[in-house]
Amino acid sequence: MARRHHVRAYHFPSRIDLAKIQEALDWADVVWFEWCDQILVEASRRLNKTAAVVCRLHRYEVFTPWPRQVNWAFVDRLIFVAPHMQRLFWQYFPGPPVR
Repeated sequence: MARRHHVRAYHFPSRIDLAKIQEALDWADVVWFEWCDQILVEASRRLNKTAAVVCRLHRYEVFTPWPRQVNWAFVDRLIFVAPHMQRLFWQYFPGPPVR
């Protein structure tokens, strides 16, 4: 992707840096959250949405409390790793208005 687009990658192995995430939101057209986890929860609840937001939801996250804590109005697109995970997600969390 970086061959054709300007890309910045941020990793937070020990603590979430909300200032860096806001910097990414302000800089980018699209911000990708690879996991539906505490980083997305914190960003969705505390930051200004200034870019489109995409989240890729992996298998294990459906079985955690994280999806229930996300402010889904912050997320424009939710991508699933497999159709059966999408069905499970909607079964456990029927409310989020995300495509």
